Amino acid sequence: MTLGSLKREFAAIACLIVLVAVAVGCGEDSSKAEPMSKSAFVQQADAICAKATKERNQVSKELPEGGGGGSGEATTVIETLVSPVIVMAEELGELTPPKGDEKEVEGIIDAFETGVAKLEEDPVGPEVTSAFAEANEMATAYGLSACSV
Repeated sequence: MTLGSLKREFAAIACLIVLVAVAVGCGEDSSKAEPMSKSAFVQQADAICAKATKERNQVSKELPEGGGGGSGEATTVIETLVSPVIVMAEELGELTPPKGDEKEVEGIIDAFETGVAKLEEDPVGPEVTSAFAEANEMATAYGLSACSV
């Protein structure tokens, strides 16, 4: 190989690298994902919810039986059990809902967040058993089968 042919090969490789970089850089803005079909959304949302349920079940096994005696211990128990629900709501919010279902999906997520807020506000009050009732009903009505808390 001569010096001239090496320069041509180097120039060709450099051009190829530039072309690839330009092609990759010209893609759509990935922060604006296309809306999913309802079945794809339900499948991904159910997977997120199933993961949260598994995490809640795991941490509940690690808690003391009876949930502790005082309200401070009850608060710790509730915080431990709702942490996976907080993550679940955040991850559901990251999905792009089907076109036309944005408000309904936002309502489901808001209902889960409201349930968390109720439990954080009063971890030993009457809302403990029903804090997520509305969210569960809305999720089920939408077609989510793994999103009951």
